[in-house]
Amino acid sequence: METCPICLESLSENITTTNCNHQFCIHCFNELMDNNKIECPLCRTIITEYSNNDEKVRILIKEIGQSSIPNDDITNMDLNTRLMTRNEVRRYNMRNYVYTVLILYMCYSYINCSLMVNHSNNLFEDCERINENITNTYNNIFGENVPVTLYDFELNHMSKICMIPTYFYNKCFNL
Repeated sequence: METCPICLESLSENITTTNCNHQFCIHCFNELMDNNKIECPLCRTIITEYSNNDEKVRILIKEIGQSSIPNDDITNMDLNTRLMTRNEVRRYNMRNYVYTVLILYMCYSYINCSLMVNHSNNLFEDCERINENITNTYNNIFGENVPVTLYDFELNHMSKICMIPTYFYNKCFNL
């Protein structure tokens, strides 16, 4: 039975095989990836892909900062790199998709709210204008009142004094 060359535990399940055909347990290999190790611990070959549970994964190397070192010296330097698995790339793509949809929705909501506020302002201004017209019209009608005394013939005396707008008084008595 084979053992993991890093932790020396037996390789029973979750065996990870690198592109240089070395096998490690998944825990040790994940620890290598978490520590940004891009070289095989046995042969120092740069790990470009690995397979685990019959799934082949290609590793993308993302450099943080610029490097002016030629490709030949890449094995002899300490890169400030982050190894990315296919699942991580999928997660980043999904996260970016969700952020894009969220930003588009926020833009749509902002534009829609702006249009609704503008429409509401127009309706309010129309309402104010109509209210002002009605007020001016009724002030002209009800502005001046004429006192009218009502006479009760049954009781034979003056019963009430009412204030009638001048407009209606003139219409009724054709003045």
